[in-house]
Amino acid sequence: MLNIAPQWEHNFKQRVLLLFFSNINYSTMKKLSFSPFLPMFQPLFVSAQTTPFSLLMLCLLLALHIWGGGNVLMGQTPPEMWYCGEPDPVNNVNLDSPLQIFDDFGNSYSLEDVTQPDNRMQLFPCDFEAGTVNGANFNFQVDFFDPPGVGFNAGTPAAAAARDVVCQVLTDISFMLDASPTCNGLPPTLRIQILPSLSDWTPPSITLGLASAYHYNYSTPNGTKPGITHNSVWRTINGGEDPTSFPFIVGDFLYHGSMRFNFHPNINWNYDMTNMTFVNAATNVDFYQVVLHETMHMLGISSLINNNGNSKWQPFLGYNPPGTGLYSRYDKYLFNIDPTAAPLILNADNCYQTGFNQPVSCLTAGCNSNVRFLAAFAPFANLGIYDPNTWSGGSSISHFGDFPQNDPG
Repeated sequence: MLNIAPQWEHNFKQRVLLLFFSNINYSTMKKLSFSPFLPMFQPLFVSAQTTPFSLLMLCLLLALHIWGGGNVLMGQTPPEMWYCGEPDPVNNVNLDSPLQIFDDFGNSYSLEDVTQPDNRMQLFPCDFEAGTVNGANFNFQVDFFDPPGVGFNAGTPAAAAARDVVCQVLTDISFMLDASPTCNGLPPTLRIQILPSLSDWTPPSITLGLASAYHYNYSTPNGTKPGITHNSVWRTINGGEDPTSFPFIVGDFLYHGSMRFNFHPNINWNYDMTNMTFVNAATNVDFYQVVLHETMHMLGISSLINNNGNSKWQPFLGYNPPGTGLYSRYDKYLFNIDPTAAPLILNADNCYQTGFNQPVSCLTAGCNSNVRFLAAFAPFANLGIYDPNTWSGGSSISHFGDFPQNDPG
């Protein structure tokens, strides 16, 4: 990665973003060919297709390297603007039901929690049909759950602009990613919840946003199986068919993922997607970058490794012995490289034999910040992982590092 002086880091990377989008709008967005980079992140994102997921990853690297996981915003204090947060604990799981629903933070949900409401047309929905625009590859439906007068539903031009940014980010990604069609040859459809907004200002750590995909059908009341889980956003794009519609439900009304953002009045969001000279500062933040960053987490840049090495789902699912359980596809490519590369998660049979395989101290820089994201496809990816000395829920291990101790340059 590039080591760039903070005072001009943001402007440099916004100009790099211009290489991806010479115009930011639905019909004239232009994309470059990055085919030489395709193999680098192939194991993480691509299933049956070798597609331009690397373009997404390059945007991801920009988005994550600009901010990092838990990094101070542009090096300015106070406050420390923590990029990613984590939600309050939720445990609505019904273990008597064959359908289990979890998020990336280890929370469990009832079917009602993740069901599109009958009145969704009152939620300022943003629906995009890929078939209506040449070059787009998947549909999406986005519903904003803020009550009247709050956040995305504040009834102001800024609220409308914020909704436009969310829709634009997902539209841009629909152009960047190939997606497997449904069995009928149609683009797949993602359904995304924008949960009620935060209004949090508790320096020094301020959450700007948080996001998670949902995971369905990975547990039964008769026993839980360890292994590698693929979230519903990933499964929809790579599999085409809606993974929430079977085997227990018939329909297409469940959300695949969620996002949430902080609209405290002390945070001055920039919603102008044409302003290429905007510079992030202590309380002035570019909303497009934040939404892009959080969307990457929904797409799969998210660890299920907890601070003790257990799966984040351990408290609910009770894997025995601890240290086994369900981990994410992303976790498969996290390695401790000291003294030689060894995976954090050992998936011996590429199926159920899955468990944490390294000293827990590695998760908080105890292995000299030698936790890396490694991909075995040329060009070889070797990326530093954010593992601060103090565990940061919602940020640790789920970001690429941008501090000197875990960025080799």
